[in-house]
Amino acid sequence: MRLISKIKEVRQFLCNNTGAYNTLYIDTDKKLLNLNKDLTNTIIVKGFKCEIVQFWGNKLLVNEDYFFSSKKDGHLFNKNNIFSSLIISDEKLLVREIDFIRKTVNFGLFDFRTKAIIQLGILDKNPRKMLSSSTFLTISGKNLYCFSIDRLTQLWQHSFSSLLPPLQASDNLFQNGNIVVHNGYLYFSLFENNRHWNTATVCIDIETGKIENIFKGFAGNLILFGDKIGVVSNETVQILHTKTHKIEIIDVSPILRSNKLQASWNGNFFTEDGLIYFRGNNKVGIIDLNAHELLWQNSFEISDTEYNINRQVMDIQLHNNRFYVHCSDNTLHIFEK
Repeated sequence: MRLISKIKEVRQFLCNNTGAYNTLYIDTDKKLLNLNKDLTNTIIVKGFKCEIVQFWGNKLLVNEDYFFSSKKDGHLFNKNNIFSSLIISDEKLLVREIDFIRKTVNFGLFDFRTKAIIQLGILDKNPRKMLSSSTFLTISGKNLYCFSIDRLTQLWQHSFSSLLPPLQASDNLFQNGNIVVHNGYLYFSLFENNRHWNTATVCIDIETGKIENIFKGFAGNLILFGDKIGVVSNETVQILHTKTHKIEIIDVSPILRSNKLQASWNGNFFTEDGLIYFRGNNKVGIIDLNAHELLWQNSFEISDTEYNINRQVMDIQLHNNRFYVHCSDNTLHIFEK
């Protein structure tokens, strides 16, 4: 890895997986920039505070002073409203919209193909994730629900306590980490507060709601790569093979301790050739899980800022041949293999 650029005043950045090298970020001067392959940039929007939501094909979706827009199609929803949740899949955008004028909470659907907005009614639960083109997931209280998009009807539900019997009380159960959808199945982790050895990842058939498997002790920030799901917990890497339901456990403590490294439980990347890109405090590194060796590491001098308390690496992203590291002093470091 070699450092090819260091850009300051980057509040947020996002790699476009539909393009070659395009990276977008927002700086403190209220400019939305497009960073090209040669690291030159083009100002897309200037003069307002905006927040990147995510890419939708070739569209960039931003939350612009609390109203939602696509820079290609213009404003999609009422400027006076804000959105407590937003999920995207296929050609649909789902939002839970708060209308301050009418004092109502509406559930909205936007179809990018027809550019039509359909108000489906009122939903008292926040949508969390699209499960398919016709279903989405919500979590309310200590229960998980699957709803149909078209009719807002509940298709199935499960309580946390039925999936992970608590050692103390059901009120102590909570869901945390990434929620993964793969090959028609839903994967999510449950934990019991103050009993972190009572954990599990649940696999549910999206169409029927049937519990396919419960993997006790395997839980965390789920990272999907190929047909595998990886988690990092303390000094251990676990990999769930979704086809066989076997769990591979790899102890990386000798590598981390000998190099005085730590690995965060979230913000890591796995690759199908057996590499893990990890971050911890002010350092990042790459471990070859097959050869069981550290391939590369780098530490960062992170300066104090008004909002910087921990001086740490906040986010890492891997895209094509480049590795992006965003630190808490709003500096974006770009490495190239």
